[in-house]
Amino acid sequence: MAYHSMSNRRVGAEQTLIYGTAWSFDRTQHLVERALQAGYRAFDTACQKPQYRQDLVGHSLRSVLDVGTVSRADLWIQSKFTHCENSEPENLPYDFSLPLGDQVKRSVNAALYDLFSVKDGGDDKPYLDCLLLHAPLSTADSTLEVWLAMEEFVPDRVRTLGVSNVPLQILRWIHDSATIKPSVVQNRLIPTLGFDQELREYCKDKAMVYQAFQVLKGNPGLLTSSVVKDAASSMMVSAEAMLYFLVHYALGVQVLEGSSNEEHIAKNLMDFAKLQASARDGLVSYDWGNCIANFRTLVNVSTA
Repeated sequence: MAYHSMSNRRVGAEQTLIYGTAWSFDRTQHLVERALQAGYRAFDTACQKPQYRQDLVGHSLRSVLDVGTVSRADLWIQSKFTHCENSEPENLPYDFSLPLGDQVKRSVNAALYDLFSVKDGGDDKPYLDCLLLHAPLSTADSTLEVWLAMEEFVPDRVRTLGVSNVPLQILRWIHDSATIKPSVVQNRLIPTLGFDQELREYCKDKAMVYQAFQVLKGNPGLLTSSVVKDAASSMMVSAEAMLYFLVHYALGVQVLEGSSNEEHIAKNLMDFAKLQASARDGLVSYDWGNCIANFRTLVNVSTA
């Protein structure tokens, strides 16, 4: 029987801004600590050095978990299985000559150890909220072999599965072939890919959460548009936070925040929360309906 690995309620509704840790290098621990202090509770990482320092993410998480200032249930932690086709073999936590299933097992065990300091077979039962396939492999057979190996960790050590850097045709095939369906899709949200409009609609139809990365870097035109700038000025928030919010609210997706600027990390989340409260509770008089409509029109014009 085909099924989703778990409910998308938490990742889809509660954790709407995720702190992405790619390309933070040796500053990763410090930046994650600052993100935790600012209020972030969702974090994205991967078993792929040097782009990700998953071990340093783990140091930061354990520093709050061990003293009880944050509970594990309050966090959303996701990691990725990266195949050597998509990375230098020496940067991965396994021997690439091993069968694909063993590569996945070693990668998951490395993630659990990096993040929670528990080795394979330990008495404690740490878990990942989501394990993503970092990118499809070069053949359908090998992609499916990896996916089936990922399924074996659900629901004990992994709660949900996802896939990143995936085109619609391959996503359809994974969804149709899998026993445990993808719950999360993480892609670049950029105009040259049409803002993934058709793929986002497919995700919505199949109850998959779409996570967007490179929202700022990939969309300078949106960031400096009058729609975003005027709305940010009216609400007295940063343009970056307004773009995050409009992408989330108008397009129905989650956003990965990957800033390495400590001030921006805190302010973007604070502003984002302010905008959520305003749109939800009407705390500030603002014509959100018109703003959202104008943003959707802007995106549609950009993709034409």
